[in-house]
Amino acid sequence: MTPIEILWLVLKVATFALVLLNFFVSIRLIFYRGYSKFQKSFQLLIVWLLPIFGALLVRSLIVVPRWVETDHGFTADGGESPPGIGLGGH
Repeated sequence: MTPIEILWLVLKVATFALVLLNFFVSIRLIFYRGYSKFQKSFQLLIVWLLPIFGALLVRSLIVVPRWVETDHGFTADGGESPPGIGLGGH
């Protein structure tokens, strides 16, 4: 292969990867329930008009935590003490 053919191959693979990333983020955004249709439309424009940066930005905004970690060291005081004091200072 000549250097030009290698360059074209690299450009084709990079373009395919970019389109795949944008497609993946677009599908996630379409099925995301946290935005209105207007917000989704605007973010789809961002994904496709700002390659790589737009997709990564929108992807970071629609990440939903899978679980919430519980603080097992937390002790409820019934609301009688100021924040951070605990069970009436005991």
